[in-house]
Amino acid sequence: MTFSRLLVFSVLLLILAIVSYYQLDIPAIIYVAAHQTTTIKLVGTFIQYAFTFPLWAAISVIGLIINFIRAGNIKVFMQRPSTQFFLALFLTMFFAGILKTSLGRYRPEMYLLHNLYGFSGFAFGEKVRNSMPSDHTAIIFTLITTLFYFMRSLGWRILIVLLGLALVAMRVFYLKHYPSDVLIGILVGVWGAYLAHLFCQHFSAER
Repeated sequence: MTFSRLLVFSVLLLILAIVSYYQLDIPAIIYVAAHQTTTIKLVGTFIQYAFTFPLWAAISVIGLIINFIRAGNIKVFMQRPSTQFFLALFLTMFFAGILKTSLGRYRPEMYLLHNLYGFSGFAFGEKVRNSMPSDHTAIIFTLITTLFYFMRSLGWRILIVLLGLALVAMRVFYLKHYPSDVLIGILVGVWGAYLAHLFCQHFSAER
């Protein structure tokens, strides 16, 4: 993905997120809350733990450390495809963590239980006030975007994007996030993967 295309994509996502915040988020959560099923809860629980922040943070850090030890120097380290993967995860979670803490957005449960909606500002370590962005979504779309750099088949690309969208939609169906949280999560994930790709490309060009 070129920078210009990424910029257009980012602007479109931001516009959709803003529209969602003012028009869609609350109606969507009210509807979803009234239509919970056992299947949604089971799938939602799986995604909750399979893409949890601490797990993938540990994977990214350990992966980077092992890669660096095996590479022996920074140039070889940055030229490894697996480094791009782990670096993308690390950058994504770093950006997601900063945004979550800075924005302090109330989760859907706070609206359903206490009618609290919007942003409260700085909220370190408070799960009920760290809804935006969805870090599960960011992780999933970091993985998808990183795969794009190594996968040339259009069919496979479409398939993994559809799968990713289905997975992140469950964050809304599971009442963990608003649609706008998921949209910003996609944005953070794509940018994390793009920046990691740029860093690694820079070192690869120095061969």
